[in-house]
Amino acid sequence: MKRAKLVTTFGAVALIGAIGIGSTFAYLSDKTDTVKNTFTVGDVSFDDDFGAGLMESEVKREDGKYVDADGENTWTSTGNSYEDLAPAETVYKDPTIKIADDSEDAWVFAKVVYDSAYYAEIEWNTTEWKIVEEKDGYVILAKTDIVKEDAAVKTSTIFTSVTLVTDLPADEEGNVTMPDITISAYAIQAAGFDTYEAAMSEVSFE
Repeated sequence: MKRAKLVTTFGAVALIGAIGIGSTFAYLSDKTDTVKNTFTVGDVSFDDDFGAGLMESEVKREDGKYVDADGENTWTSTGNSYEDLAPAETVYKDPTIKIADDSEDAWVFAKVVYDSAYYAEIEWNTTEWKIVEEKDGYVILAKTDIVKEDAAVKTSTIFTSVTLVTDLPADEEGNVTMPDITISAYAIQAAGFDTYEAAMSEVSFE
């Protein structure tokens, strides 16, 4: 089909050339208006009003355990402190990302740094996130679906709780110092990447 179209085009050009022999023609000409093309790079960003895109619920000690003090789907803290914990205790912790309302479609990732082997186990939100790399001291997760520009909800909770191990390691005086759990979130424009695996190759988790 493509070759037939090319042959037809060349045939028409040859016919015009034959007519031009032995005749005088005034060549018809015209000029179009200038067409201006503007190119912009899509903006991918976290919500600055949402703690630069990463917050969690404020917690409170109630009946001997830490619980959500903000209420459902509300996040007002950029970090909590947990005191007087007991072995095997589960505390409420729900780090949540939010993409800005004017952001382009994006693939989103998170890096969680903590010492899982000695201190705590995390209850991951496996409905929306998948562990894609797990090494001693950190875990990298990918949100399995694109965060769409027109999505009604642009928040996603990475995990919901942390449970301390039963045998917490202590120093010679019997004191236990819990290391911090730190979370970083990353986003990359979804255009050009069909999967989170492809997008992940362009993200630096430093």
